[in-house]
Amino acid sequence: MNKTTQILLLSLAMSQMAVMCNPSVNDCEEGHYCFDVAIRNKADLEELKGITHVEGRVDIEESSLKNLNGLEHLEYVEDGLYINSNEVLTDIKGLRSLKTIGKKRCSRECNLEIRNNSALVSLNGLENLEIIYDWLFISFNQSLENLDGLSNLEEVEDSIYISDNDSMTSISGLFYLKRVGGNEVQIDDNPELSQCQVDKFEEYLKTKEFSGNFIYQGNDESETCEE
Repeated sequence: MNKTTQILLLSLAMSQMAVMCNPSVNDCEEGHYCFDVAIRNKADLEELKGITHVEGRVDIEESSLKNLNGLEHLEYVEDGLYINSNEVLTDIKGLRSLKTIGKKRCSRECNLEIRNNSALVSLNGLENLEIIYDWLFISFNQSLENLDGLSNLEEVEDSIYISDNDSMTSISGLFYLKRVGGNEVQIDDNPELSQCQVDKFEEYLKTKEFSGNFIYQGNDESETCEE
C-alpha cells in the first residue's frame, strides 16, 4: 500500500468517525435525530424544526425559554424527556404532537421528568401523549395547578412520583390511565391537593389491577371526603 492510499484511507476513517462523534452531523433518515439533544435556547429549538423522532434523550434544562415552539412535529423520544429547572418556562404546547416516550426494554432511563419549573402553570401540550415506558416524575413545580394535560396518557410502564407541587389542586388528568407497570405510586407534599382526591386515585388504580405500593403524605387533609 503506497503512501497516497494510506492517506486516503486515513482521511476516510476520520470522516466516518466525525459523523459518529459529532452530534451536529445528523446521519439519520429524514425527520429523525440520532443523538441526545440539550435544548437551552431558541437556536437549539430551531435545530429540531421538522424533527418527528429523537433516537436519544431530550434535555430541556436550565434554559432561557418561555415556550417550546419549534417542537410541534415531535412524536417520539426514545431515551426520555427531561424538562427541569427552567425558571421562565410557562408554555409547553410545542409538544402537542408527542405520543410516545421510551421503548420496551429501554437500554437506559427513558422517563418523563418535569421538575423545578417555577413558572409552569399547566401541562397543556401533552394531550396526545399515550405511553411512557419508564417513570413519570412531576415535582417541585411551584405554580403547576393540575395534570389535565395528561388526560390521554394510558400507560406508565414503571412508577409514578408526584411531589412538592405547591399549587397543585387536581390530579384528575391521571384518571384515564389503563396501566401502571411499576411497583410504586407516590403522591406527597402537595399542600393544596385534597387527600380525598388522592384516595380516589388509589381506588381507581385498584380497578386497573395495580398491586404495588401506594404512598402518600403531606397533602391537604382538611377536606371532608364525599361518599
